[in-house]
Amino acid sequence: MRDNGLSINKAMGQNFLIQPSKRDEIIRLCGICRHETVLEIGPGLGALTECIKPLCGNLVAVEKDRGLAGFLRGSFSGSDNVEIINSDILRYMIPDHGRKVKVIGNLPYYITSAIIFHMLCQKSRIGSMFFTVQKEVADRITAGPACGDYGVLTIGVSYHCVVRRLCKIGRGVFFPVPAVDSVLIELAVRKRPAVYVKNEGYFFKVIKTGFNKRRKTFYNALLSASDLNLDKASILNAFSLLKIDPRIRAEELNLQEFAQLAEALEPSCRGD
Repeated sequence: MRDNGLSINKAMGQNFLIQPSKRDEIIRLCGICRHETVLEIGPGLGALTECIKPLCGNLVAVEKDRGLAGFLRGSFSGSDNVEIINSDILRYMIPDHGRKVKVIGNLPYYITSAIIFHMLCQKSRIGSMFFTVQKEVADRITAGPACGDYGVLTIGVSYHCVVRRLCKIGRGVFFPVPAVDSVLIELAVRKRPAVYVKNEGYFFKVIKTGFNKRRKTFYNALLSASDLNLDKASILNAFSLLKIDPRIRAEELNLQEFAQLAEALEPSCRGD
């Protein structure tokens, strides 16, 4: 970086992978195939990029930092299967080439959830995702009901993907050294969602209502949600139909129960 007049941008959450053995383990766990297209998020100085390049058919690396993007273009100028794009990943849309891509990235901690949900909005073009995330985020994604880490991120990811924790990544393999350890996770996009719902938008609106007001019972959270426009009778009828205690909190329900409750509450399903 010094030789190329580059500096670390802390505001972008830049932490560069510097341990070859951990890099090799990550690459192995990603299981890259010869003919697939890989989308790499935040390649930085290209530690993973240089290993991904010979293993895949095409590699698209999206780097927000203009200086790093320029450095990468120079480093991979002779590589026919590598494209470096200087863009914010939250604005990048995956082109539809008829083949699903594999997404790999060491995600900046402060926008990890935003990136995951942005990718999930394009899930029809993705086969699987391999992300290095803060351990706390991995705990939230893999949490179960009645756990403090369980929330909207947990349900949103598990609804769309099969999740696996692959390996721990200590903070010492990065420079600058972050304050926390990380975990490599795999999000394999499901062919169809984990549960069936008629109205996906309403389903997630119900979920967010419950978790935005964790201290309230789920009944009270739903009753006070002006955008859902539910009355006492409708809520109590839905809870009774599904044999759910009105005193329960949102964090105590599993994915299937959320789906059933959203279905029972949704106006068109009630005949309103």
